Order: sequence, then structure tokens, then C-alpha cells
Amino acid sequence: MYKILFTPRAIKDFSKLNPETKTFLKEKIKDYSQNPFQHSKKLKDSRIGEYRFRMGDYRAMLST
Repeated sequence: MYKILFTPRAIKDFSKLNPETKTFLKEKIKDYSQNPFQHSKKLKDSRIGEYRFRMGDYRAMLST
């Protein structure tokens, strides 16, 4: 399993979500942490990260 780190902005944004969305995202992040590269897409511009995950209407970035 990989270690998940959140930026302060991500924590702030996450805290504003409704409980159902939080639960959905927590489950997806937990699943993706097992093998993140299987579920990710490589980004063309690596200034914000190297990979991205799509989780419904939300995206998460991955830096290695």
C-alpha cells in the first residue's frame, strides 16, 4: 500500500463536501492506494503532478 498525503488546500476542500461524497472519495482513495498506477492517467504537464485519478466528478493528482 502507498502512503497518501493531502495538501492543506485538499483538506480544506474535502471538509466542505457532503458526507456521502466524503465516503465515496475515501473508498476510492483506499482502493487506488493499493495499486495507483493501474487506475491513473499520465499528465502531459507535470507542474501539478505526474498522474491523475478520476473519481466521479472529482480528480486527485499523484506525484511520485
